[in-house]
Parts: sequence; structure tokens; C-alpha cells
Amino acid sequence: IGYDLMVPGNHDFNYGKERLVELVGMADFDVVSANIYTEEDETFIAPYKIYEIGGVKLGVFGLTTPETKFKSHPDNTIGLEFRDPSMVAEMMVDELEDEVDIIIALAHLGLDDTYGLTSEKVAMDVDGIDLIIDGHSHDKLPEGMMVGDTLIVQAGEYDKNLGVVEIEWMDGDATISASLLEKEN
Repeated sequence: IGYDLMVPGNHDFNYGKERLVELVGMADFDVVSANIYTEEDETFIAPYKIYEIGGVKLGVFGLTTPETKFKSHPDNTIGLEFRDPSMVAEMMVDELEDEVDIIIALAHLGLDDTYGLTSEKVAMDVDGIDLIIDGHSHDKLPEGMMVGDTLIVQAGEYDKNLGVVEIEWMDGDATISASLLEKEN
């Protein structure tokens, strides 16, 4: 497929944080998450990546579900803190807004509101995020879902569908749209 960037989800910790670090080092793409912190109060992995495409700067930061602490074996995340996604997203917007034209959150939060830590909540709580590319809850959002000024997209589960996001940049303004190519049964 040719990935450029990934955010770890809860299952990426199934073999422990050390194995995840090893795999991140082996990957030929970047892995980001801004809300996972070590006991030394440092981010566990890189929090964001900036891309320049056609003269437009995109800032992409990662958010990993705090549910990882109990959806993976507790031993797998010892010494890590999964901070509140909305709080960290606000920090990322503050850090990136003067550096980039478009702010994107690559999230493994989902839309299931069981624990109140969803991508929808982040979009409601934080101004300045243009797009949230989400996973975790396996929802299909054929044209995305607008929450305020933020478009949230999810393509369903595993490799059953392909989500497409188009960003049109004109005169300093972005128009973002989404579509879903669904796998036929």
C-alpha cells in the first residue's frame, strides 16, 4: 500500500512497548502519537510530522486511545501515561498553527462513546483541527462526519474499504471532502 504515517492503537501494544519501539525502528514510514508519555514526562514516540505538498504545509499529529491501558495487558504499558486526547490535541494545535496551513489528527480513538474519549469529542473540544483520520471503532463514514469545522473520516475495519480524502487548497483556504470505496461482498 505504501504508508507514510501511522498512529499506534491498542493492539500495537499486544507484545509490549519494547516490541513496538523495535517495530517503529524497522518501519520505512513514521509513527506518531502526541499523547503517550514516559515516566520522564517525554513523549514515547514522535508527536507529529510536517509535510509540504505542492507548497502547502500539513501538520499531522497522532492520538492513541487511553483505553490501551486496559485493552492491552497492563504489563504492556507499564511506565506509560496515555494523556487526555482533547488536552493534547489543544497543545498540538497551539504548537502547529503558526507553522502549517492544514492541521490533521491521525487518531486511534474511535466514535464509541463508552469511555468519553472519542475523536468526535476531540473535534468538539478543540478548534483548529481541519481533519481527523480515525480508527479504533471500525465505523464506516462514507462521506465523513462534520463536527464543527472538523471533518472526521473512518473507513471501517481492516482492509474491507478504502477511504479517500481530497484536500483542495485555493487562495489560502482548504476544502476537504471524503469518500469511501467499499469492498463488494
